[in-house]
Amino acid sequence: CSANGVDISMPDDVLKILDELEMVRSGVIQIDAKRHTTSCITAFITKDSISSKIGLFFKGSYWGTIISNITDGGESSKANLKVGDKILSINGILPSSIREVSDILERTTGRIDITVERPSTGFFSLRLAGKKLKNVEYMGKSDPFYEITALNSENEYALVYKSEYIANDLNPSWNQGSHQLGEILTNGNLNTPIKIDFYDWTKHKTKKPKSLGSIETSVAGLLSASALNLAKGSIAVLKLAKG
Repeated sequence: CSANGVDISMPDDVLKILDELEMVRSGVIQIDAKRHTTSCITAFITKDSISSKIGLFFKGSYWGTIISNITDGGESSKANLKVGDKILSINGILPSSIREVSDILERTTGRIDITVERPSTGFFSLRLAGKKLKNVEYMGKSDPFYEITALNSENEYALVYKSEYIANDLNPSWNQGSHQLGEILTNGNLNTPIKIDFYDWTKHKTKKPKSLGSIETSVAGLLSASALNLAKGSIAVLKLAKG
């Protein structure tokens, strides 16, 4: 649904995460993800009258109101705003919801100062833990590690992180990793597709490691899953797709 051209529907990636939570698959991954931004930007636009259109559209998420589209040639396209920016304040007012953002912009004329967070200027921290992962060893247990790849502007998945391996453990808990958003996101888009692939480590460099499963999501999906479960007082859990 929408209000005044504002998209207030639940992000598709969150729905996908919720679907995966209900699926019976091989292994479980616990997720603790947090976003850390380092840059706030203030831009201004000019609105001549109440009826003027500024060409700025939004969508709601569990971490705030996000710019989802900017009309080419509109007043907002001239400002230092980008799709993916999170709204912090409008003319010094701190909106608490996407509807309040829409209402403020609708009734305000003249110069409008908009302060945003730009996600690609920060980083996100990610801590993963596995439960009952698949054992692919003939003797002993799997030695799990994971790799994160992200879809780049050339429509190819590129490696952005490789974890340490944990020996002989089907319930591993990896060290927390910090990842620069600018290296993962395409055009600052938190919904940039990423894959987290889990493998059994092998000392033979020429031998392809055996898959333990994978998750297809996005930074937005990881953050949303953590936010949903944090509100419930528990840790985000995703089922692994079979490797």
